[in-house]
Amino acid sequence: MNTPEAIKASPDRRLCLNDLRNDRVQVFDAEGKLLLAWGTPGERQGELRSPAGIAPNGAGRIYVTEVGNERIQVFDTKGHFLRMAGSSGTAAGEFRNPYGIAVHPANGLVYAADTGNNRAQVFRPGLSG
Repeated sequence: MNTPEAIKASPDRRLCLNDLRNDRVQVFDAEGKLLLAWGTPGERQGELRSPAGIAPNGAGRIYVTEVGNERIQVFDTKGHFLRMAGSSGTAAGEFRNPYGIAVHPANGLVYAADTGNNRAQVFRPGLSG
């Protein structure tokens, strides 16, 4: 690892960790055994650039904020890209250095800390504003 940035436990007791400088996500079991790692540096769908925040939900999705690409990406539990939201800017749905992220366990709303814009943004589970 090189600069582990965020770690969150998933409802199925796996630990999801962002490896910021290696542009990847790593998933461990409850005993710390590496189960899965994914991510390659880049800007295309499924590629990562400085992943900072991570939030697994109870529906088999892992939400990742990227400060390098100014967006949120959603992956399944195998690391397959599902969707993304955001771009660089100051309007609703745009980011400047998004870091923290959380998913509400009851309603699935996604809360993202838009650090550079000094605000939090809220998205529906499908990442619409």
